[in-house]
Amino acid sequence: MRKIWIALFFMLTTFLGTSNLVLAEETKSKITKVMLFADPREAETSCGCAEIIRLARESKNGQNVTFEEVDIRKISDKYKKYKVMVSPTVIFLGKNDSIINRFQGEGSGVIKKLRHAIKKIVKK
Repeated sequence: MRKIWIALFFMLTTFLGTSNLVLAEETKSKITKVMLFADPREAETSCGCAEIIRLARESKNGQNVTFEEVDIRKISDKYKKYKVMVSPTVIFLGKNDSIINRFQGEGSGVIKKLRHAIKKIVKK
């Protein structure tokens, strides 16, 4: 029974996606780093994953925000550190690498929330 619940969780987070949108005006100033966990080859496709990758890469244009892309095909201790279980995952970090926000999956709701959050960082 536990395996069924775990499988259901992964399907829901992959298709619907999850995020914790807490980007109030005071929070965005605390964001120091944006991390993307994804397969970079998917950036050239037309799926939701590609949209997430392109949006996350836009954060490079933000002031005082660094961007790091972690290729999920390569072994990294960062998966465990940030508890990444879904690809793509975008994490907003603050001082001392504390997690401010997390976007998981490629669902339309996640794309919409990430687009909104990136606009606040980049200030277009």
